[in-house]
Amino acid sequence: MSLFRKYYKNKNCSSHSKKNDGDKTALGWLRDDEQKAGLLQTASYYLSIQNTILDNLHDPVTQACKILKFDNGTLVIAVPSAAYAAKIRQLTPRISQLLMKQGLNVHEVRIRIQANLQKPEKTVEADNKNKAILNQSALNAFDKLQKTLPEGELSDAIARILKRRKNLKPNASHD
Repeated sequence: MSLFRKYYKNKNCSSHSKKNDGDKTALGWLRDDEQKAGLLQTASYYLSIQNTILDNLHDPVTQACKILKFDNGTLVIAVPSAAYAAKIRQLTPRISQLLMKQGLNVHEVRIRIQANLQKPEKTVEADNKNKAILNQSALNAFDKLQKTLPEGELSDAIARILKRRKNLKPNASHD
């Protein structure tokens, strides 16, 4: 879909000209006749709805959503799992209001689970936000505690923390 997105940021779908006849790209093929051009226009329309949702709802769950159809006031959104569907159901009033502000008459938002959809990848940045930063004195305190504890689950857990932090030590010099 990024091919369509790049094209429609710079072009208008209704601009068909004779100079496109020699275009051997997928977009050139789609512009060849009215029926294919209608398909391109529909894809562009769905992409613009999807981009509107992504740009205005900054919820990470919306990254996994794809617009399947918009017909007679019913918007159909595909999601990769039931967990995403539950979250999107919570966002449907906001989605409807947002699209109504854009001039689309949305009466209903339906959600379809499609397991073959890609889930958005977790970024390393998001993972690092949740990790506590331990300075050298904290690491020393954990090391001292680990040495005084009897062998067991707590001692093993602290040993794992120390091992992970020692592997990260060249990157993190937070004293």
